[in-house]
Amino acid sequence: MKRILPTVSNFWNQIPIWVRRSLVTILVLAILIKVLFALLIFWKAPRLSGELKIPGLTQPVSVIRDSYGVPHIRSENSHSAYFALGYVSASDRLFQMEILRRAAKGELSEVLGAELVPTDIFLRQVLLRRTAERMLQESEKVNPQILKELDSFLEGVNYFLKTESLPIEFTILGYKPKPFDRLDVMSALSLLSFSFAEALRNDTLYTILERKLPNRNVSELFPRHDTEEPFSIQQNQPSYSPKKLTENSKVFLPLAKEPKFSKSNELSDLDLVIQKTNWILKELPSLSGSNSWVIGPSRSTTGGAILANDPHIGYGNPGTWYEVHLRTGDHESYGYHLPIFPFPLIAHNVQKAWALTMLENDDMDFYEEILHPTKPNLVKEKGNWVPVQILKESIQVKGEEPREITIQVTSHGPILSKPIQGYTGPVVSLYWIFHHVSVPLLETIYSLGRCSSLTECNTIVSNLTAPGLNVSYADKNGNIAWWSVGRFPIRKKKTNTRKILNGASGEEDVIGYIPFSQNPKLINPPEGIILTANHLPTYELKGYGKPEGYWQESDRGRRIYELLSQKKIGPWTI
Repeated sequence: MKRILPTVSNFWNQIPIWVRRSLVTILVLAILIKVLFALLIFWKAPRLSGELKIPGLTQPVSVIRDSYGVPHIRSENSHSAYFALGYVSASDRLFQMEILRRAAKGELSEVLGAELVPTDIFLRQVLLRRTAERMLQESEKVNPQILKELDSFLEGVNYFLKTESLPIEFTILGYKPKPFDRLDVMSALSLLSFSFAEALRNDTLYTILERKLPNRNVSELFPRHDTEEPFSIQQNQPSYSPKKLTENSKVFLPLAKEPKFSKSNELSDLDLVIQKTNWILKELPSLSGSNSWVIGPSRSTTGGAILANDPHIGYGNPGTWYEVHLRTGDHESYGYHLPIFPFPLIAHNVQKAWALTMLENDDMDFYEEILHPTKPNLVKEKGNWVPVQILKESIQVKGEEPREITIQVTSHGPILSKPIQGYTGPVVSLYWIFHHVSVPLLETIYSLGRCSSLTECNTIVSNLTAPGLNVSYADKNGNIAWWSVGRFPIRKKKTNTRKILNGASGEEDVIGYIPFSQNPKLINPPEGIILTANHLPTYELKGYGKPEGYWQESDRGRRIYELLSQKKIGPWTI
């Protein structure tokens, strides 16, 4: 060490003085920048303790965070409780809430730049904001208490905006967010529902492959999982088959890096097509793999019902869910919210618990539309030329002039102007059930938290038309239940809805929906087990044949059934 120090000193002294001064200056600046950035992060950190005196709150409210950071909110007054929920949601997830509402309304490029214009155009074209406007108008006619508590939540969010330091993301982007309103919340709900649709990931690809590979059975790449050894949610659970489980339980992990595709240019090379298909699908967020199960009192060591749920909505930081415990007056819930939404989608209290997985029913389709060759605002429907609806939108772009766009809407839905990669047919419109029926999503989610009996919950879920959900239920009286919630479309004729449909003939149009009374459900089944794993809900809808959907393999369901049926289950022996 003694020999090294003189050597280093001599080397340093041999360096020109201006170089030494420059190096020292750079080092000092780097340390200073790091310290300033750390101080900025500290200054921007949300308030986690202390006392606030807020004008307008008539009752005190306490917010206690546990060791995991989960807020536990308590007040005798619902306005105070939901105000506090809005405040802590903003303190924890404000930038996420901002991106959610901007994505849902097609306003990302206003703050993130021109690169996001194509995304905004697509999100405007699928009419999420306009759908949310209609849903909000319908909600205003129902239960005023729902909007009262929603407004209290928004007051809390906006109070945080007005009085607290904003997250560092806003400093970096150089803007202050606008106050949040009801439409922001409803638009975010529309976006979440839209993202659940499996047709987005499959229908166009099916058509492309079918046309590129006319002599191949493309349907093998899109299995329906409705003809395997009997195992559906509604029918009595069969005996467990180890052989079948082994056959169906291969795990396919996502690729860690972009694959090196074969150099073959022949599209008839199915291996190459499969490679590219897997890579395309990997880029879309996965909503698969969700499970829920309920067991009755006869199968539990406690003599009560037990419910479990693990809804998977991809990985992210921050996560999709926001965990909250809220208690106000005689209402209490411990559950999982969207950060921008005040009512839990999944929760429990002393009376009941409810859970969600995706039903995977097919309530979205694409239609090939034939536009008039010289009058592009006319579209062929059932042999006639009829006018499309014209909608005008203006997209604000950071640092640039606004983009003015025109959206054409047929009887099926909006025409998507952005070409689908690999597709070379006529223009395509999007049919989505949200565009065509009343969707009381806000009322359903709110009321699920307030219903006090199995019968009441059955009525509540019967009103929800979309999105397709498996709703599982258990209560303190030992009741267990499952409902397939949503609507199954009725078409003029039986057709393959997994590909782009013919929009001109009218033969493949939706002409109605199967009534909820015909939807699959289970209430207190004698075997005492209900499970959902995105698999086939039932083998037949009475009078309507097989249900259409994007069912997943039943291996997860079979494995869950095997474990649940072996012995009685206790709270800590699962």
